[in-house]
Formats: sequence, structure tokens, C-alpha cells
Amino acid sequence: MKQMLLAFLLTLVLNNVLVKEAFGHDGDTYGTILEKFHNKSEDVDFEMELTPIFSLCDTDDASNIVNELDSLISIGKRCPIYTIKNDVDLGTFMKNRSKMMKLCHFLIPHFTFHASPLESLPHEIQDRYDTWQYEPLNKTHENKVRTNLPRLKKIHWSYVNTLTNQVRLLTGAKADFISATEAMYDGWIRKYCGRAKVRKYKELVCNCLQPQNDTLTILTNLKNLFTDYYKRRNLWALFLMEIDTQI
Repeated sequence: MKQMLLAFLLTLVLNNVLVKEAFGHDGDTYGTILEKFHNKSEDVDFEMELTPIFSLCDTDDASNIVNELDSLISIGKRCPIYTIKNDVDLGTFMKNRSKMMKLCHFLIPHFTFHASPLESLPHEIQDRYDTWQYEPLNKTHENKVRTNLPRLKKIHWSYVNTLTNQVRLLTGAKADFISATEAMYDGWIRKYCGRAKVRKYKELVCNCLQPQNDTLTILTNLKNLFTDYYKRRNLWALFLMEIDTQI
């Protein structure tokens, strides 16, 4: 188990170097807080125990999820729409397709970077760190962190479990949506025209709406999950830096 954690920490260090080179900044991150807490503490296991809590998914899982999102972006870009004047279902499909594309583009960097300890600190956390980094670690607080560690792990696990379930649902909904969309795309290729054929094409559009809505709901759930996790992660960071917060 410790070997896996060491490999995870090594990956974070190497990625941190690459990120700084790519983005040209050397700002403090959540990993900076963890390292500083570890250096202040007498417990050699603290950094290894805490680091996974400050990440929502590992590199391999993130890569697989990004592939799922990329496939949704690809079908959205590829699929031309045969215009049906004043068709409500087609209008709904087009509007939802735009929302889906925006959500996919929004989520990708959160899976690949923002939900990891490499994320730069927001201003309110940075302000506290600038002071706390020079303060000695109170032994009572160190014991408090150790006592609350199982609770932190349990809360973190609930986020990971929710993420896993949503991604599993996304895989199924995405497959149904792509299948229905490709059928509609095939209908466009054959250029349905005339009353009967337009009716058939409208059926194909209608068949896309439910799997599209299911997929859109899951993507929205994922966005909300990240937002909630970031709020909780900030509380954990403040807790480590001896600010009394609801963890």
C-alpha cells in the first residue's frame, strides 16, 4: 500500500514540475500545504495519509473519463443537423447539444488537473498559508488532525464513490446518446424530404432527446460534485492550518 502511495506522490512531484514549466508560475498549491504540514509534524506518515484526500481521481481514471468526454465532444462537432422549420424537438436538441459541449469542455481540466493537489491555492487559502507557514505546529492541533483523519477519509470516500457512480452512469447514457445521434446523422445523410420522410427524421430527433437529457443531467451532477468537493477541500486545508472550520 505504501509503495502505491509513494508512486502516487512521485507522480505528483513530476507533474508539478511540468505544470510550472507549462504555465510559467511557481505559486503555492494544496500539495504545498501538505508538504509544509508534514515537515512541521513529528508523524512521518502524515503527507502520505493526507495527499490522496486532496485529489478526487487518479491519473488513469481521469484519462479514461476524459476519453468519454472527448467522444461526446466529437459527436457534437461531427453531427450536422437537417433543418426542420419550427420543430420544437430539434430546437431542444440543438440547445442541449450546446450545453453538453460546454459542460464537457468545462469538466476536462477538472479531471486532469484542478481536482488534484497540484491546483493553485485560491486567495483566501493563500492568505492563511502565507502566515501559517512560519508558525510552529501546535502539538494539540497535530493530535486533533490525527484523530479526525478517519473522518476526513470517510468523507473523501463518499465523494470518490459518488464520482465513480456518476461516471458509470455516464458511460451507459453516452453510449445510448451516441447511438441515437448516429442514427439521426444517418437520417440526415439520406436527406429525408417530403412529408413522410420528414416525419421519420423527426422521430429520429425525438429518439435522441431522452439519452441526451440523461447525459446532460449526469454532466451537470459531475460539475456540482466538483464544486462541492472544492469547497470541502478548502475547509480541510484551513483545518490543517489551524483554522477552526466545519470539516
